[in-house]
Amino acid sequence: MQALLRSDRRMTIEMIAESIYMSVGSVFMIMTEDLKKTKLCARFVPHTLTTEQKEHRIASSEDLIAAADEDPNFLKTIVTGDESWYLEYDPETKRQSSEWTSPGKGRPMKNSFSLEGLCSSVFTDSNSSQSRRTAPSIL
Repeated sequence: MQALLRSDRRMTIEMIAESIYMSVGSVFMIMTEDLKKTKLCARFVPHTLTTEQKEHRIASSEDLIAAADEDPNFLKTIVTGDESWYLEYDPETKRQSSEWTSPGKGRPMKNSFSLEGLCSSVFTDSNSSQSRRTAPSIL
């Protein structure tokens, strides 16, 4: 049973029971009581900004405020944009991403997403003029 878990920590009780020809109840008892295994969901680690990135954002914001103070029409020259990724993957459910862990071990981390798919960008100015672009991922 431990060899099966080493090969794939995401195996379900049903998968283990089927592969070693035991009942689901027996496998569950061995896993939880004898081996002291628990099933934990992976935790997504969010991206955080570095100090340098935060300082760059502050400096950029201060430059924009100063430019707006000098020229009342400055805000009309700003073009804003947004992009959305449409990824080609089948996301796992929380239960599917769960892994068996031993006591004292930390929670598993989720892998980052694959960027295979399309990127759609939209740009808008003060006149509500829009420009849309869609491009395939190059990553």
